[in-house]
Formats: sequence, C-alpha cells, structure tokens
Amino acid sequence: MTFKQVDELSRDFAAGAMALDLAPEVEGEGKQWRFLGIQSKNRKEWGLTHIGNMKNNTTSIALYDTLGEEASKYVINQTGLSTICCQGDLVKKIIQMKIDDKGE
Repeated sequence: MTFKQVDELSRDFAAGAMALDLAPEVEGEGKQWRFLGIQSKNRKEWGLTHIGNMKNNTTSIALYDTLGEEASKYVINQTGLSTICCQGDLVKKIIQMKIDDKGE
C-alpha cells in the first residue's frame, strides 16, 4: 500500500467510526476518553484501524489471544469498551464472551 492509500483508508475508517459513535466518550480519572478495541493477528487492517483511531484521538485497546478470557473481560470492563474490531474468525468468541458475562 502507498502512504496515500493508507491515509485514505484510515481516514475513511475514522470518519465511519465517528459517524456510528463506535468509540463513545467515557469518563475515567477525571478525563474524557474514547476507546476502541482491536483483536486480530498482525495484519494491515490492524494498522489501519489503529491509525484511524489516532485520527479521532481514540485510544486503541489491544486484546491479545494470550491474555485469556478473564483478562480480556477485565480490560473490556475497565475501559468501558463498546466496540471491538476483530477478524472474522473471532466474532463468535467475542459474542460468547459477552453472553457469558451477562450470565454472571
């Protein structure tokens, strides 16, 4: 990808994320924050999402497979994440985690 392509795609992602309010403001430590989660193997979409987040002054919250489910839940709850960008094969896992969390 060229620098121009990266800039255009990340800008488009940033505009869409703001229009859909995917990273709403949350209060923490007396400040307003915007968080958006990313769970994926290393790939260009991870980088594009992170750059888009930077354009929106949004903090990227990386969720790694090595964290385990309990640690991931802790991070999600601590940051008030409402959106996680992930690769397709992780969607069911994240949905199940949400379902299990509601049952507790």
